[in-house]
Amino acid sequence: MNASVMKPQIPFVTRSELKRIPATLDNRKMAEFLDSHTFSFSVNKESKELRSSIEPKK
Repeated sequence: MNASVMKPQIPFVTRSELKRIPATLDNRKMAEFLDSHTFSFSVNKESKELRSSIEPKK
């Protein structure tokens, strides 16, 4: 998977050259979805229930 919920704020450093692998169509669609939506998560302390909310960015 080429997408993550939080994108890094600092550059990635390596000693060797990284080979570029083209993203698949599924990976591009997933990245576009993650970039175009806002995700929110909360846990109820008493019931330990996880609630999530996904909304399109305005």
